[in-house]
Amino acid sequence: VLDKSCMFSITSKRKNGISRTHQVKSLGIIWQKFSHWGPKNSIHIDDLGRNFAMNPQCGLKIKAFRNAFKNRLTDKELLFL
Repeated sequence: VLDKSCMFSITSKRKNGISRTHQVKSLGIIWQKFSHWGPKNSIHIDDLGRNFAMNPQCGLKIKAFRNAFKNRLTDKELLFL
């Protein structure tokens, strides 16, 4: 699991052509450190599609987990992974 401490900034263009600087995670960090992991057996799960900028082919976008106290018993977003 990579938390936000492993993120770094990049600049990318939106569909409308406007540049945006945002934080991303790179699965390459894991792949370099642990040789048994790679693009064929890794997946990046996140609620923000822009976080897949470094590895778009390995991203799975899910809905955000909000109101944890209220929704913790009914949230099923990750149930079938």
